[in-house]
Amino acid sequence: MLSPFPELFAFSWFAPAIIRLVLGIFFVRFGILKLRSGKSEKLTFFELAGFPRAHVFLLVSAWIEIAGGLMLIAGLYTQIAAIALSLLLLAAVFIKWRKPELLKNDTEFYILLAAATATLIISGAGAIAFDIPL
Repeated sequence: MLSPFPELFAFSWFAPAIIRLVLGIFFVRFGILKLRSGKSEKLTFFELAGFPRAHVFLLVSAWIEIAGGLMLIAGLYTQIAAIALSLLLLAAVFIKWRKPELLKNDTEFYILLAAATATLIISGAGAIAFDIPL
C-alpha cells in the first residue's frame, strides 16, 4: 500500500531525535526525583526489593538516569546511553513482575520505555546530535 504522505519521508531522520529528546527529559526527571522529593519513597522501594545496600543502588540508578538522560538530550553516545537505560528498564520490568506492589506505574509503561530505548539502540541518534552516523 502506498503511503498517504510520502513527502514526510524526507523528515524521517528527525524521528529518532524526537524519541531521544523525550526519553532524555523523562530520565533526567526520574533521576532528579530519586535524589530530591522521591528519595525516601525510592529508598524504601530498594529496601523492599531486596537490594543489600539500598542507598548505594538509589544513588547509582539516579546518576545513571541523569547522565543517560543528558547524553540522550545532547545526542552524545546515544546508543551506549540507551543500552544502560534499557538495562535499568528491564530490571524495573522484572521487579514489577516479581513484586507488582513496589512500583506505581504499570508494566506496560516500562515496556514502552524499553521499546523506545531499543529503537534508539538500533536507529542511532538521528538529527541534531553529536553522534555522527557512519
